[in-house]
This record gives sequence, C-alpha cells and structure tokens, in this order.
Amino acid sequence: MIRVFVSPSSHNRLRAALDFAHERAGSAEMLVLAATREAADDLVRELTLSRRATFGIQRASPLQLASRLSVPAMTEGGLAPATGLAVQAVAARAAFEVHARGELNTLGPVIEFPGFPAALAETLHELRARESLPASSRVRARKTFPESPPSTPRGSTRICSAMPRPSTSWRPGR
Repeated sequence: MIRVFVSPSSHNRLRAALDFAHERAGSAEMLVLAATREAADDLVRELTLSRRATFGIQRASPLQLASRLSVPAMTEGGLAPATGLAVQAVAARAAFEVHARGELNTLGPVIEFPGFPAALAETLHELRARESLPASSRVRARKTFPESPPSTPRGSTRICSAMPRPSTSWRPGR
C-alpha cells in the first residue's frame, strides 16, 4: 500500500509516518526510506519505544537503497561495490606505485601528507566525470569557463591508467 502525506510541518510528517508504521509493524516487512540513514534510524527507534519487539524493518537512505539494488547487476559484470575509503586506498596505491617508478616526481612533496589520498581520489573522480561528459558539454564548458584547461593535467593520465575503472568498483584479479 502506498500512502502519500504532505505537510509543511516535520512534526506532522513524522507523526503520520509513525502511525503508518504502527499499523504495519509486526505484520509485514517494512522498508523505512529517509533522507539519511540516521533519520530512518530515529523513526524506527521511536517506533520501538512503544512496541515490545519489532522484526523485519529495514532502514536506508536513497543512496543506500540504490547501492543495494545495484549489487546483482554489478555482480553479473564482475564488479564489487567499494566505499569511498577503498577508492582512496586504490588511488593512493596507484600514486605511490607511479611515484616509486619515478614516472611522476611532481607528487614527491605532497605524497606523504595525510590528506593526499582523499584529495587524489576526489580529483580523479572529477577528471573522470569531466571525461564522461558528451563532447558538446565539454565545448560549452570551455566557452563558459575559458580558463579551464582543455585536457587533463599532466601526469593525471598516468595515475588514472594505474587505477581500475570505474573508480567506485573493483574487478577481481586486478
């Protein structure tokens, strides 16, 4: 059953969600989808205060739900989901390997800083997002932002080529 409740008052929306959950809790499985996982946890916590036990309640944010739903398709493609921390680790490892081979000496002064893996992972993510834009969008972006470089910065292609694609997935055996 789908029920829509619209109100400018967060208190009224929360009350309506709790009333709906009280009607269903214990009789069927339930997915609580909220803007954040913490918000879903808060709703379920409030629900459990008035019940002796609750079973079959799943909680998720939209991003978590999308991640869960994509697992079968990723598995078919030989991919595995990776957290942001895993992406940082792969980016750092690739940078260290390229630097150790002496191919990218410009990283020497910053490679040891604690924020380097996170900054590198974010930079590579932005570069890949830019590469995935249709050509017409890249041309528009250059006209709008003429100071932006026409191609990826020197050396970034070496790091990108050392990383598995896509940046949020890992292929077994690599």
